[in-house]
Amino acid sequence: MRDWGGTLPLRELTKSTNEMRDWGGTLLLRELTKSINEMRDWGGTLLLRELTKSTNEMRNWGGTPLLRELTKSINEMKDWGGTLLLRELTKSTNEMRDWGGALLLRELTKSTNEMRDWGETLLLRELTKSTNEMRDWGGTLLLRELTKSINEMRDWGGTLLLRELTKSINEMRDWGGTLLLRELTKSTNEMRDWGGTLLLRELTKSTNEMRDWGETLLLRELTKSTNEMRDWRGTLLLRELTKSTNERLGWNTSVQEDH
Repeated sequence: MRDWGGTLPLRELTKSTNEMRDWGGTLLLRELTKSINEMRDWGGTLLLRELTKSTNEMRNWGGTPLLRELTKSINEMKDWGGTLLLRELTKSTNEMRDWGGALLLRELTKSTNEMRDWGETLLLRELTKSTNEMRDWGGTLLLRELTKSINEMRDWGGTLLLRELTKSINEMRDWGGTLLLRELTKSTNEMRDWGGTLLLRELTKSTNEMRDWGETLLLRELTKSTNEMRDWRGTLLLRELTKSTNERLGWNTSVQEDH
């Protein structure tokens, strides 16, 4: 794997394209990479390069799958055509076949209908429940309530991206050359060339650094204010999560007046 730019992505993983031609009718990472050509130049590194750390970690897929801890066994992944990497999370491939109209954490949000329109609903509404649960972003994990403790994810170098969240590879098949939440596990510098922009760079840097993320910021509200997300397709991505200071004060005032 000394030449990631000019060789087959995950060559050591698959050994050859032919070896992957019959993975339940699809390639192991087909949805992730779309095609070998699409991943020939990921800013000089592969999508999972930092995840796997080295070729040595992938030298024996028969005994140590990349997502071994996630899937528990190779048998659980024997049919990629009809089963998602995170089968228990997503329930079925069909539920996530269209990211344009599907949900990042469909099962976590309890139902598809609750998030069928990202322009009108909330990203982590069911997950976080309230702003208080995430009041201390500086000293906690993005999904602290989900992962329970930092210790559970203390070894990101040898574990999976959002292991406790059981993230799906399919969820990242077309992020415009950007990793989802990778910044949380690594550092801004390591992602400086991921399509020229970082998905959650704002969480660790500033809002301005994400000014061009599809003309709006995914989690800008978490680090700035409700007003900064007024143009998120007409609503606030995390409105119920963060609300806004003014809205909360107004609510408290109303309660006091009622009494």
